[in-house]
Amino acid sequence: MERIGTVEKKTRTRVFDEGNFRGYTEYLIETEAGPRPAPQAFLVHQQPGWVLPTHFHLEEQFQVVTRGGGTLGAHALDAVSIHYASREAGYGPLVAGADGLDYLTLRTVTDPGAWYLPESREKMRKGLRKRQESVGPVRVSTSASLAELAQPATEVLIASDASGLAAWVVRVPPCGRATAPAQRDSGGRYHVVVSGALATHGELLGPPACVWHSGDEAPMALHAGAAGLEVLVLQYPAFALDPEPQRMARRTPGA
Repeated sequence: MERIGTVEKKTRTRVFDEGNFRGYTEYLIETEAGPRPAPQAFLVHQQPGWVLPTHFHLEEQFQVVTRGGGTLGAHALDAVSIHYASREAGYGPLVAGADGLDYLTLRTVTDPGAWYLPESREKMRKGLRKRQESVGPVRVSTSASLAELAQPATEVLIASDASGLAAWVVRVPPCGRATAPAQRDSGGRYHVVVSGALATHGELLGPPACVWHSGDEAPMALHAGAAGLEVLVLQYPAFALDPEPQRMARRTPGA
């Protein structure tokens, strides 16, 4: 299963002006809630100085800062910063800097919305393993630096472990070809263009386009455009597809 999300072909735009949060969201991939997988991808534009309070979600997610900067809790954010949060892992506040903050939110299963903390703490289920990872900012390649590549190069951002969680950045010279890292047991993965262009299905996809593949797909063929290609490969743990009763059974000993 494959889904492609671009700003040019967004499904809708939603404007927010709620309390401490002001901005708008462009929905790139939408799937009706219920099935697993049910990919969901949207691009948030958060206005300068505005705050998204600390909260959690019911599904695993990656977030990728594409423009601007700010902070996530104690962590500074810049393009391209990456954050992963497991189900019911509280994170935030997310504060936009002076230039605003744009970021992709990427899920392999559609989530109904945020639960804010501390008022929703009693809704967090005991026994769930929780995990967060922060990476970056990842150096964004220029067209000149991509042109200097003699061959494709892959950099590990989050080392793959038994859960299946992993992340890489793949850099491909102009008009070159590469293959995404081998996909082990996982809950699917997103491929996010951060520089250059990805040639696929007769289209050239530039930043911040994303392509979602289910876990049963072969590693994606990465064909670069004339300016080269830099793409993030963000892989979800296998349990991202578990319904709640199964996920509740995956407990950390002693937790």
